[in-house]
Amino acid sequence: QERVTKERFYWSVTGVDGDPDLVHMEIQDNSGGFLYVTCQISNCSEKALKAHFSGNIDQNSLLVNDDYIFIQATSENRTKYYVSYRRGEFVQMKLPKYALPKDMQIISTDENQVFVAVKEWHQTDTYNLYLSDLKGVYFTLALEDVRSTKQPEENVVIDIHEVQGVKGVF
Repeated sequence: QERVTKERFYWSVTGVDGDPDLVHMEIQDNSGGFLYVTCQISNCSEKALKAHFSGNIDQNSLLVNDDYIFIQATSENRTKYYVSYRRGEFVQMKLPKYALPKDMQIISTDENQVFVAVKEWHQTDTYNLYLSDLKGVYFTLALEDVRSTKQPEENVVIDIHEVQGVKGVF
């Protein structure tokens, strides 16, 4: 597929995806928008693609990690973040109502929860860290004002380290 976004394709996750030959992809459609689709590796023709989110998603937003699939969609200058737990329906992620995110980075999906870094509207070089419930929908503030730096090619580095030997502890 020449329309697949660079580095936005993922192989089947054992124990989560029912089909071991499934491929998750972010592709550009004919109108220039981006979609989240899947297909079997043996048949990824245009007709075999299956869309899993109604509407376009933001470019470079698809992330498949363990039990979770993450996407974001922007409309009317407002970005919304969505999660699918164990390949269920996409649900909008819910931060506390005082949080106004302008960027979100998925840090970890270990220990049956999602760990995210959120840059809020008033932050320039810091992020707040949030932990989720099992399904990755509801979030609680874990740590405020963690330093970040921007790398070439727009990559963000957030200065946290996982404690070795203690999975899910940072």
